[in-house]
Amino acid sequence: MQSKSIKLLVCRPLLEQKGKLQHISEGETGLLQSRRKIIKSRSDLTKMYKETQRCLSVPFVFLLCSLKQLDRYGQLILTNSTAADTGEYSCWLQQCNGNKCRKDETKTGSTYIFFTDKEELFVPTPSYFEIVYLNPDKPAVIPCRVTTPSAKVTLHREFPAEEIETDGTNIIYDVKKGFVYQHPTSDHKGIVYCKAESQGAPQISIKYHLLYVEVPKGPPSTTIVASSNRAEVRDGIHVICTVLGEPDVDVNFSWQYPGQESERPVIIQNFWRLINRGTGHTTRISKSVLVIEDFEARDAGNYICIAQNLQGETTVATEVELN
Repeated sequence: MQSKSIKLLVCRPLLEQKGKLQHISEGETGLLQSRRKIIKSRSDLTKMYKETQRCLSVPFVFLLCSLKQLDRYGQLILTNSTAADTGEYSCWLQQCNGNKCRKDETKTGSTYIFFTDKEELFVPTPSYFEIVYLNPDKPAVIPCRVTTPSAKVTLHREFPAEEIETDGTNIIYDVKKGFVYQHPTSDHKGIVYCKAESQGAPQISIKYHLLYVEVPKGPPSTTIVASSNRAEVRDGIHVICTVLGEPDVDVNFSWQYPGQESERPVIIQNFWRLINRGTGHTTRISKSVLVIEDFEARDAGNYICIAQNLQGETTVATEVELN
């Protein structure tokens, strides 16, 4: 029996892509439709439907409108929409053959939709305070997005209390992103908020704490130290692996140590915190601590820590001898 090809739309909200703007009032139904997604079996259809449900974070109804190849298209319907649904929505062509699917990067479409709400000029956020890291080598975004594109939005510093000028060059306002610092410096650090006005009383956004970061990019800057490099039997020993890096860059640790192959019990604890270097710069200090509570002869040898981030990895070692 020859399988039939049907077309289905895969859509999801993306908040940082360029596209057209649309305007819908709160509570109205939003409809998106697109053509040309090929799936060659009913199992593919079931699988993609479930994947689409998982990738969307808003209420929706997903419809197949036709089985004819030239006329079929998919619809994304948002019901009971709220201001929180404001954002970018994207659709793309995906070719599927059996269980293998491939996204066609050259055939995508997107649109930005404002769900207006007079009571919510700013797109709601789950918290009342956010940290924004200022890196000297990339733009920083104060994400106070609005639900009404015509709203007048200004940026303000909490202390000293003043409005921050948007010059269109170093600081710009993007209605789909918020305020963008093109070239952040340590002078920009502090607490800021946004104010919006649109045919009524002005509204204030949540507050944003701007922290300046100045840590060289690259593999982790790592050090290792043992509580003692010589130990007696039954001593307690701990080895600390430390990384200084950017506040928003995660570090993964792994260890190699004597007795590892024989499954020698050890305790490994990982943690991190932000520190202020006293010059207006914020750094993240990440640590991994390997603990041996009851030192034995087989524990003598080299302790190797491997720290890894997106830029690479660094390996450091220290030796603990039996006294």
